[in-house]
Amino acid sequence: MSDQGSVFQKGGGGSNFEQCIQTAFLTTLIIRGNVPCVPSSELIEVAFQVTNRGYQTDDILAIAKSVKGEHRLLIQAKHDISFTVGNKIFKEVINAFWKDFNNSQIFDKTKDKLIIAKKGLTKDERNHLKSIFNWAVNHATSKDFISEVNRIKAKKERLDIFREVIQEANNNTALSDEEIWEFLKCVDVLEYDFLDEGSADLVYFLNLIKLSKNKESTSTDKEIWDSIFSYVAILNKDGGSVTLESIKNKDFFSHFDIIRLNPYFKAVVKLQSDSIEILRPIKTVIGKGKNEFHIPRTEAREKILDSISNC
Repeated sequence: MSDQGSVFQKGGGGSNFEQCIQTAFLTTLIIRGNVPCVPSSELIEVAFQVTNRGYQTDDILAIAKSVKGEHRLLIQAKHDISFTVGNKIFKEVINAFWKDFNNSQIFDKTKDKLIIAKKGLTKDERNHLKSIFNWAVNHATSKDFISEVNRIKAKKERLDIFREVIQEANNNTALSDEEIWEFLKCVDVLEYDFLDEGSADLVYFLNLIKLSKNKESTSTDKEIWDSIFSYVAILNKDGGSVTLESIKNKDFFSHFDIIRLNPYFKAVVKLQSDSIEILRPIKTVIGKGKNEFHIPRTEAREKILDSISNC
């Protein structure tokens, strides 16, 4: 097993895993998609290696907007991480999370998220860790949350692990149940299988590309994915960031069709067409010849146009 791990690391497996997730988020940006953990949102910016913005969690910063405002997802991509007290990587991630969580200049505890992205979840992690994060969000008070967790021995053991590692990140100063609960409400773990043969996540994103691809594009879905991946490698190296505006001139962007991306766009185009027909009968001239009169109706046309635009 150690030899296999060494080969994976020497081959840049961890970096490839991170860049696959970054590519997934950039693809989501292009198709105006939602982000994980924030329902009914739209991704508006993706940035990589964001220590220059003051964050300790640096792999991915995803900024999304919803009716509640802007949300920041700080994502640490770890191909292999064990949620144990003795795991160095786990401690480093929680230490970075804790520092960002307590920096009110860059993190809003009511709207932002701290996310670990890893290759697959074990049965234990899926049954217990995910439950703890879900319960933290769905319980109204820390007392209710702790009471719920303590009912089940396996979940209490996982919570105790987090408590110990968070306390170490807090300069070995004990934390209250309220502080632990507030922190865990912002934490989640996501699983991706990008580096597996027959990856379901890769197929999912290739299907998204296929559904939103410009009909004139001659590139395959995989070729478009690979071109985005190549651009991500440059961004990752340089600590770059992207918005829709900043990448609309990139070659890979031309493969996507906004009309196919947004079903409402066709409705807007039709509304504009219908508006012309609605305004066509409004004339500024009545009568003929000597009896012709010009009646300025520009104001009336503008009011109708404004009304249609604001529907």
